[in-house]
Amino acid sequence: MRSAMNRKLKIGLLLDSYLVPAWFAYMIEKIIQGSYAEVSLIVLNQSEKKQKKIHSRILPGLNAILFRIFYGFENRMFKVKPDALKPVDIRELLPSVPIIQVTPLKTLYSDYFQNKDIEILQTYNLDLFIRKGFRILRGKILTTSPLGIWSYHHGDTLAFRGGPPAFWEVMKNEPVTGCVLQILTEDLDNGIILSKGYGSTDRMSVKKNRNNIYWKAAELIPRKLIEIHSGRFYPDFENALSRDYLLYPHSINKIPGNSTILPLLLGHVIKILRKKIRHQFFIDQWILMFDLRKNNTSYFRPLWRFKKIIPPRDRFWADPHIVQENGKYYVFFEELFYKNNKGHISYFEILENGTCTTPIKILEKEYHLAYPFVFKYQNTWFMIPDSMHNRTIECYKCDSFPDKWSFHTNLME
Repeated sequence: MRSAMNRKLKIGLLLDSYLVPAWFAYMIEKIIQGSYAEVSLIVLNQSEKKQKKIHSRILPGLNAILFRIFYGFENRMFKVKPDALKPVDIRELLPSVPIIQVTPLKTLYSDYFQNKDIEILQTYNLDLFIRKGFRILRGKILTTSPLGIWSYHHGDTLAFRGGPPAFWEVMKNEPVTGCVLQILTEDLDNGIILSKGYGSTDRMSVKKNRNNIYWKAAELIPRKLIEIHSGRFYPDFENALSRDYLLYPHSINKIPGNSTILPLLLGHVIKILRKKIRHQFFIDQWILMFDLRKNNTSYFRPLWRFKKIIPPRDRFWADPHIVQENGKYYVFFEELFYKNNKGHISYFEILENGTCTTPIKILEKEYHLAYPFVFKYQNTWFMIPDSMHNRTIECYKCDSFPDKWSFHTNLME
């Protein structure tokens, strides 16, 4: 922990090209708009991409042909918006930032910065580098800046190391997909972890799952930079470098060969067909459950004793908010009809006999509303629903509880 900084953190970008994916450009844009950091330098990799011999290109391609067919099929079948991998020219965001071109010394898998390039980089007094290029970095470049080189790994390093990103979580039906922000060290795939993020796995599509986790990863660096700038966090390098490493029990993942991916694809297809068939005969709905018994002193209440409130088949109810007024219980909730896929706010009263009144619609707009947060302030009821689709945070005032509400103010636009 250090005290808050009175200057912006200075960042260098390590890139292979001026074209970066949209999720990375979004992350840079968030940094530019903030008051905690600035991009002070672009370091561009000038290494030539050597052509492999013809047999070394063909054989790996043939071995992974099913994987390539699968990815091509997914690209045609599934559309993502916004597309995290859409190319963006970084120069449009950083028109006046100086650019240094470097040619690292290359071994079989690693890149080493030359001393003359490191000496130039040190003159910029950068606090850290963010890596979106080069190969495995080793040598002096790892310690050229006080906060090191920050790099993403799209996958939970305790579950899936290597690649392809967000692929194995879908194939193995994992409930969550992770991403990791780390400071690179000489120890491959075992850097100093700064932050982790998680999202629900899209089990039907690798492309959609990958898109989701890229956008989630874009938030990790701005969040961590804010913490460092405000003094709430500073990497503990000494303890981190001497820590006991967690053992990773699996091999490093890589692009699967034909014999590996075939059973995975068969299982994936069966999973999709099961879901399609299930949706022909069943629907997924949120339901509400409650228990009004006042003489139950047990901390743990058996779930089977709760009363179920099940919505009609043409809609779902979600995000319930319960309030008590004049000894009665009222439930405010999002109601969404499948035919128009647009939510509005409704309410019903829970009765002592274990039933509820017919739901009444109390708030509807031309845009989606959800998650009604209902509260009382100075003896007046107010409601703040989720009005994200209008790009506002709206507050409504209750004129006659519980069913008469009017617009009060926009808390934020």
